[in-house]
Formats: sequence, structure tokens, C-alpha cells
Amino acid sequence: MKWLINLAVMAVAALVPCLIAEGALRVMAPDGLPIYEQSADFPGAFVATCHSGVTLAAAHALRYAEFVAAGSLPAELARFTNKRFNVQNT
Repeated sequence: MKWLINLAVMAVAALVPCLIAEGALRVMAPDGLPIYEQSADFPGAFVATCHSGVTLAAAHALRYAEFVAAGSLPAELARFTNKRFNVQNT
């Protein structure tokens, strides 16, 4: 019986151009660099966005988590805020 179900699935798949479509949205800044920032409106709320968030998760879990726990980001991350996209600041 299982072979008959498999045969039916294959027959339908041959007739229908696309049975399953998958997609995902990956966040990436225009310059390709990450954005690390604490909210000005909600102190204590932090953001970390980057294109390869899964592969960089270990790095975020180590150093960035320490910064968030301390309540502030170090000066070395100042160049990674979203302020770099404000043309009035450049």
C-alpha cells in the first residue's frame, strides 16, 4: 500500500509545477555589516542584526551577551550602530 501512495505522490508532483515553496527573510544592512545598538527610547533593550545570524550566534552569545548583561555597549561597537546610515550625520 505504501508503494501506491508514493506512486500517487510522484504522479501529482509530475503534474503540478510546484508543490512546496519555501522562503526566508534574512536581515542585512545596506553595507553588509551588523548593527549592534541599545534603544534610545527603551534603555536596556538591545538589538543585534546581521546577515549570518545563525553562524555568528556563538559570537553573539559570548561577547555581545556580556555587554547586554552589563547594560551598555563598548565604544568599539559605536561604528556598528544604525546611525551610520543617517546621511545628516556624515
